[in-house]
Amino acid sequence: MQAQEKKGAFKRKRKKVEVSNYYVAINIHDALTYYTGKLEWTIDSLRNIEDDPQIRNNLTFLKYTTTNAISRASLHNDPVAAALDTWALTYQMENYFNDEGATSKYGNSTDELANIFVDFRNDYEADYQKYINEKAIGELKAFAESNPIENDLLNRKSVSPNLSEWLGEESLGLKGGLLTVTDLVRDLNNRLEYFAEMLPKQTKWQVEYELGEFMTEDSLGIFLDNISNTLMETSQFLGNTESLINYNRDTLLANIEYQRLATLYAIRQERIETMETLAEEREIIMEALQNERLAVQDFASGERAILMADVEELSGRLIDQSTTIGKELIDYIFFKVIILLVIVGLFFVGGVVLWKKL
Repeated sequence: MQAQEKKGAFKRKRKKVEVSNYYVAINIHDALTYYTGKLEWTIDSLRNIEDDPQIRNNLTFLKYTTTNAISRASLHNDPVAAALDTWALTYQMENYFNDEGATSKYGNSTDELANIFVDFRNDYEADYQKYINEKAIGELKAFAESNPIENDLLNRKSVSPNLSEWLGEESLGLKGGLLTVTDLVRDLNNRLEYFAEMLPKQTKWQVEYELGEFMTEDSLGIFLDNISNTLMETSQFLGNTESLINYNRDTLLANIEYQRLATLYAIRQERIETMETLAEEREIIMEALQNERLAVQDFASGERAILMADVEELSGRLIDQSTTIGKELIDYIFFKVIILLVIVGLFFVGGVVLWKKL
């Protein structure tokens, strides 16, 4: 069976953002949606062409465990951690499907399932490899080899304790623009101070005379000093704006992240409750079917016993009737034979008598 056409998941994302931004979760959302859907589609297709009922049941169970494993790997407070943990998961899942024991559980479809996680990892590497070095990639591979999938529930060890060595570069974000505005204000202040120092006294007096009614201060120097102080305070404010924006940005993004995680958790809980409800309903239906089957079996057994008794009684009657008929038939044949012998004897005696007379 041919797999779906390979597509770059990160080429479909809505917005390109840096890995240091919390909105990296938006970037990995498309890949998560695409590959969970691809896994479900592939497993359903493999299940439909599988003849072994045990392997079909294993594939059905695998569809839910793989989706849960990917979702758990993507559920981190830090999207960078989610990306790295999912990256490590692709290595672990590839090793899991390449193991010899996987073939006995999932048939000959293990190579196709492993290739899905290889494609998943290739899409990650296409966008995120520039943020971590080759050493970190090697550590991800070594981590996956030393911490394989523990069981068929796909329980695994997370990379969270190792993240301190794998953090990516930080992006300046809005910092470049803020620094440029600050430099412009400082340059304007320097120009104003230079203008105030180099302005001739006659010009100052003329300005004070012409614009005296518009100035709140008595001299142009004091007025220019006030403007300079205003520019200095503006420059200091702009210098602190980055920290203020970062603080409010981090707070806002933390709240958004909390709401996102809370939403994901609520969805996950609803899904778990739905699965539990479906499982309970399935158990009830299976129990009802079992009871119906047992009732039908008991009814069929009773009918079979009655039928066998009737057959046995009928067989006895037939045997008795056959015995009676056989006896009568034997008696009839015996009498016929005796009569025949008498007739033959009479003819024989008559013949002898006739022969002697002649």
